[in-house]
Amino acid sequence: MAIRYKIKVIDALKDAGYSTYRIRKENRLHEMTLQALRNNKLVSWDVLDKICSLLDCQPGDIIERVPEPDAPAAAQPSAPAADPVATEPPKRKRGRPQKNPPTQQQDNTYHTHGGIEVPTPQLDGVDPIAHVYIG
Repeated sequence: MAIRYKIKVIDALKDAGYSTYRIRKENRLHEMTLQALRNNKLVSWDVLDKICSLLDCQPGDIIERVPEPDAPAAAQPSAPAADPVATEPPKRKRGRPQKNPPTQQQDNTYHTHGGIEVPTPQLDGVDPIAHVYIG
């Protein structure tokens, strides 16, 4: 279902004595909101409430719900829902992304140093990254 305007809101406001200049001058609606109304874009509930108070009307006098043209009829049974586990996108890891993730971390032959990948020295009994004796 889609929501659309039943009337031209800007024209209705002008007929009620509220020009766009007056609306902006009295800080009733923001210019971006007026632009959205000119382009038939939907606005927030707060804005709709302000418009209704200016026009002394109900939201149903301004907007309406209409069926989508390509939507199937409501009498037809809907298809069973897909398995949500199979259709979920992979979850992002929290935290900051690594700038230079290690490319060959499995065998510890390379590590990043100052953003550059360098070979890791192989020293017996010493952790090559921390340079700490492991003994």
